[in-house]
Amino acid sequence: MIETAVVGVAGGLLGLLLTAGGLFAARSFLTSEFRLVTRLDAWDTAATVLFAVLATIAAGSYPTWRAVRVQPGWQLKAP
Repeated sequence: MIETAVVGVAGGLLGLLLTAGGLFAARSFLTSEFRLVTRLDAWDTAATVLFAVLATIAAGSYPTWRAVRVQPGWQLKAP
């Protein structure tokens, strides 16, 4: 689960980098009146990383649950 959370954080940070690049590109093409609505504040940043971590943990919970339920003896006896 820790590995899943790390992947979620990495995905959230990569998403923030792509978002910042997209906002920079959009602001360079927009007029000054539209530049005021293209911003990325602290709430957006925190929500992006939080949603990425939650979505990744939700996606990784089922495989983790399945791995935990496997009996170790079955894995040792397998040829």
